[in-house]
Amino acid sequence: MQMVGYEKISVENGLLRKAHPGIQLDLNSIAQGATADRLGELLDAQGLTDYLVEIGGGEIVCKGHNAKGMPWRVGIDRPVDGNIVPGADLQVRLAVSGVGLATSGNYRKFYTDSSGRKIVHTVDALSGEPVVSNLLSATVIAPTSTQADAYGTLCMILGLDRSIEMLGRHPDMQAYLVWSDERGNLRTHMTPGMEKRILPQP
Repeated sequence: MQMVGYEKISVENGLLRKAHPGIQLDLNSIAQGATADRLGELLDAQGLTDYLVEIGGGEIVCKGHNAKGMPWRVGIDRPVDGNIVPGADLQVRLAVSGVGLATSGNYRKFYTDSSGRKIVHTVDALSGEPVVSNLLSATVIAPTSTQADAYGTLCMILGLDRSIEMLGRHPDMQAYLVWSDERGNLRTHMTPGMEKRILPQP
């Protein structure tokens, strides 16, 4: 934890300064979203007006329409143990265009300790410990995929209640959160405007 904290790095005269040589930068929470945005910029520069770029496990940037002249359709996987094949079991389908989208979740990358507790891959930078939360999946729609990627990860760290509070302060973003109640049933929370994006089940 002595190596953790944004205040321990700075940029001076174009050079990165670290308070300690052992500090490392990990951009994993935005790398795939940023890559999608960069590819979108390259397509924009070629004059393309209709495209969808998807990187990794669900970081997306899209523009225009699909081949049927409709907004792009994006499926969000149901966040349940064993759902390891993307697209095999969908929670919901969304209509998107001209936005960035990312989904973060803790239902594929985890292990179970000797007491049966699920240890997830998302780490809380304040505690240095894996996050323990009933929030299973966070899909965020934002102006860019980089922003969506970062805020999706942040939601997984904050948990359900603090995510809802945080998203309320960012009306430029929409979110679809899936969480587990005390009986293990899947529940959802949507920010205003997300309902209009939901497509009928096929």
